[in-house]
Amino acid sequence: MKYNQIIEGAIWFYDRIFSQPVPGLKKQILITYYEEDGRVHKQTITRNYYGKNDYQDIVDDEVL
Repeated sequence: MKYNQIIEGAIWFYDRIFSQPVPGLKKQILITYYEEDGRVHKQTITRNYYGKNDYQDIVDDEVL
């Protein structure tokens, strides 16, 4: 797939699950639900792309 330019073995963990900036790609989101201490948590990791080699990763944790 054209938008899956993933770097295997990258030092920065999110580079192993998200693509590198490519023309046309604007955003990728990974949502994970997990249980910890009897509560369900939702972790959302969003990578926004702004241009060549320019992106920002945002992590949001929420207890449901």
